[in-house]
Amino acid sequence: MANPMIDILHPLYVHARLHPEQIAFALVERAITYRDVVWHVMSAEKAIAELSLDPDRPVGILVHHPVIHLIMAAALMKGGYATISLSQQRLGLCAALGVVDVIADVEDPLAGVRTHIYQDSWISRKIDLNDWSLAPCVPNRIMRVSLTSGSTGEPKAIGHTAETLSRSIIWETFWKVGAERVVLCQFGVGALVGYDLAFGLLRLGRTVCFSPDGPQSIGLLSKYSVDLIAGSTGQMRELLMLQRQVRGNTKSVQRVTTGGGPMTYSEMSDLMLAFNCKVDDIYASTEAGTAGISAGATLRPRAAGEGRFVITSQVKIVDPVSGAPAREGLIAVRSDVMGVAFEGHLEGGQGADATEWFYPGDLGAIDSTGLLSVTGRVDEVINFGGVKLTPEFIEAALLKHSAISDAAIVRLTHANGRIEICAAIVGPSPLTCEELNSWLRTQDLKVSIDRRIIVDAIPRADSNKIARQGVRNLFEI
Repeated sequence: MANPMIDILHPLYVHARLHPEQIAFALVERAITYRDVVWHVMSAEKAIAELSLDPDRPVGILVHHPVIHLIMAAALMKGGYATISLSQQRLGLCAALGVVDVIADVEDPLAGVRTHIYQDSWISRKIDLNDWSLAPCVPNRIMRVSLTSGSTGEPKAIGHTAETLSRSIIWETFWKVGAERVVLCQFGVGALVGYDLAFGLLRLGRTVCFSPDGPQSIGLLSKYSVDLIAGSTGQMRELLMLQRQVRGNTKSVQRVTTGGGPMTYSEMSDLMLAFNCKVDDIYASTEAGTAGISAGATLRPRAAGEGRFVITSQVKIVDPVSGAPAREGLIAVRSDVMGVAFEGHLEGGQGADATEWFYPGDLGAIDSTGLLSVTGRVDEVINFGGVKLTPEFIEAALLKHSAISDAAIVRLTHANGRIEICAAIVGPSPLTCEELNSWLRTQDLKVSIDRRIIVDAIPRADSNKIARQGVRNLFEI
C-alpha cells in the first residue's frame, strides 16, 4: 500500500536536491534554504530516535519558533510518530489526549508527561542527504491530532489519518496557491490550517515567510516581494491598520487569503484597496478542512441552499429547527478530508464517513450565484426586538469608533432567564454603556449593551479567534 508520507514529505526532499539554495523559510533575522531544512529534519529524526518515545501515543510539540516547530513535526512524521501541537495553556489536556511525551523549548514539568527539552544540537548533526528514507506508514492510522479553537467553550481533539492528512495538505495549497512563489504565512502552525498550508507550500517549492507580529510582516512584504498573504481575520485587521499608517511597499502582493472568523464587506473592501489585490475569505474548520473560498463561481448550486466547492467539500444550508433545506440558516459540510473525534487511540482509525454531514455551528446563506456568506454562530445570535444580529456584526460597528482598538460582544443568560449583552473594550478612553449605545445608533444599530468592561486585551484562542467563553468569564462573578 502506498505510503501517504511520500505525498507530504518526499517532495520537500526532491526540491532540496534540485534547488538546494532556494529559500524555504524567510524570517526577519535569517533565511533557511531547502537543503538546510531537509538536513535539519534528518538530523532531528536521528536525535528523536534516541529519546525512546512511545510510538503508540501522539507526541506533543511545544516549540514556539515556527520553523523549528515544523522541523520537529516533519522529523516525527518521517519517523512514523503521530504529532499534536500544544501551547502552554493546553498542556493540561495531555492526559485526556494520551500524550506521554512532549518536545518543548521551555521547562514546564507536568505530572505524567515526559518533557524532552529541544536542543539546537538536534538539528546540526552531520547527515548524508542520500540517507533519506520514510518510515512505513499505515494510511488509516492517526498521524495528526489537532485541537479546535475552543472559542465557544472547551477545545475538542480531532484526529486525521495519514491518508486524510495527505489529502488535506494537498488540497489546502491547491485552493490557496496559484502561481505565487513567495507567501507570508501568518496562521499559527499549531492550528490545522497553518500546519497544512506550511507543509503544502514546501511540497510546491515555495518560499514561506513567517512573522510574529504586524510590524515585522510589513518589513517582510517588501524585503521578499511577497505574492500571497495568508492569515487569520484578526491578523489581517492588524496588518490593514499598520499598512494605513506606514504605507509599506506591497506592490508585489497579488492576493490576500484570510479565515478564522467572518469579515464584513467593508473590511474586505478595505483590504482590497490597501493592498490593491484580490481578497479571498476562507471558510474552514479543524474537523472538515477548507470547505470554501469566497470566489462564488467555485460553488455550484444544486438545490435550495446546497452546493459543492470544487472537489473536497459539499456545503448546504438547513433550517436550524426542522433540518429542511433553506436559503439562510445552519451551515452543514461533508468532505473527504474530514477528521474524527480523537480519544487517545492511534491504531485502526477509519476516518470520518464522507457521506455524513458535519454541522460546525455556523449560520450562513448561499445566494443565487453560489456565494457562501457566513453570518455568525448559531449559539451567539443576539435578538433585538425581532432583529437577529451576530456579535461580529456589532463588533465591526464598534471598531469604527476612534477610541476602540478591539472589542468583543457576548450574550449572558442568567438562571432566571434574563439576558445581558456585554461588551469587552480595548481602547484609551473608558466609554460608558450609554456612549457605546449612542455610537451604535449612529451606525443604524438599535442595540442596547447592558454591561461593559475595559480590558488590556481581548481573550483569544490560539487561532486568534475571540474566545467567547473567556470573554464571558470576565463578566461572571
